[in-house]
Amino acid sequence: MDDNNAQYDEGFVDVGDGHQIYYGQHGNPYGVPIVYVHGGPGARTYPSNAALVDLTKYRFIRFDQRGTGLSQYTEQLKGQTIANQVQDMEALRNHLNVDKWVLFGGSYGTTLSSHYRIAYPENVSAHVMRAMFFGDEEGARHISDGGGYGAAYAVHSDTLNEATLVDPWLAYTNSPQTIDPALKYVDFITAYNQLMNCGDPNVETQAGLIFDRMDTAIATAVPNSALINALDETPEESLNLTRLFFHYAQNEFTPHCKRNILAGLNATSHIPTTLIHGKRDFICPVRNAEAVKAACPDVKVVLVDNAGHSLADKPLHDTVIKLFKGRTIG
Repeated sequence: MDDNNAQYDEGFVDVGDGHQIYYGQHGNPYGVPIVYVHGGPGARTYPSNAALVDLTKYRFIRFDQRGTGLSQYTEQLKGQTIANQVQDMEALRNHLNVDKWVLFGGSYGTTLSSHYRIAYPENVSAHVMRAMFFGDEEGARHISDGGGYGAAYAVHSDTLNEATLVDPWLAYTNSPQTIDPALKYVDFITAYNQLMNCGDPNVETQAGLIFDRMDTAIATAVPNSALINALDETPEESLNLTRLFFHYAQNEFTPHCKRNILAGLNATSHIPTTLIHGKRDFICPVRNAEAVKAACPDVKVVLVDNAGHSLADKPLHDTVIKLFKGRTIG
């Protein structure tokens, strides 16, 4: 066992379609299995994610979803569906000989973990969610079309530094035709799918960074210039996030997704469930958490003051730590 947040194992699982998903295991090999489901779609995991739980008590399993992070692929977008990602998780569970595990997902990770729970409730001992996202068209367009930016601007208009909020938004809204004047603009989701799959690595990288800067600008309760500037160090990660987010927004995030998740959570209400949500989450508005509570009264909903979407916000981070500190769930 090394000191990389007590990582003791890593490997790959072949899930078909030319994809091999990467996983890492941390903590106590005999502890309560908990699987960390990252967001995006198109984000990734890090060893530091394991520090969110008590590693003396948990067998912390993280994995990079198909097409991103350390996962390997022949064609990034091949087989990119929520249904296939659910089967990827089940393949990972079988590969690791896990009977039941705790699901722990944030943002799009709440979407994917909810779909997994609905498909395989018998394999879930508990469910922890942060920043509820239904993976629906309304939620995707809230991000792509300015709902999140508008909410952030309304809160910060009197005090903001334009370089940390307005500038990233303007760069994003101007980007489709600034990057490619010949681009036939329909809407942001269509335009960005064209940009991110145009075949020109420079264009794709530039567009990926521009979207990720805008997304990061509204990810915290107060825009954080350090987080925005740090994106320049990992352009490949921004490219993956942007390409996969817009792919799913166009092909998978449909109007009925919210209804299906709420019905599925309610139908599996025997699974102990906690949802933590920042009151100043501009990416996944707090009304998402309120919708869960209204439809699924058995879910414990914790709303966090002075917290946005990102775990970079200390109140949100501390609330997650407190949930797991000194105890096991599931």
